[in-house]
Amino acid sequence: MLSCILENSQFGYEFGLLSLKLSELTNNLAQTCQDSVIFGNYLNCWMNHIKTTVDINNERYKIGLQSGNLQWAGYNRMFQTITLFCKN
Repeated sequence: MLSCILENSQFGYEFGLLSLKLSELTNNLAQTCQDSVIFGNYLNCWMNHIKTTVDINNERYKIGLQSGNLQWAGYNRMFQTITLFCKN
């Protein structure tokens, strides 16, 4: 919302980082997997090169499998495929 409506991608990126840090701090693996889909594929690519998203998706896919959150692990893998196609 911050990135789109307020046109402030930096602010959206920082809130995305905060979301990831909070889910990691609470050791909520399922939420970490979900947050990483949003952060890595909708926020990170506006501030960093898209190839950094590959690492985020790869790490968080494993966390999604570990937590049993197969739906969001699948989303990570789907975006991984799209990212690998687009980064070249």
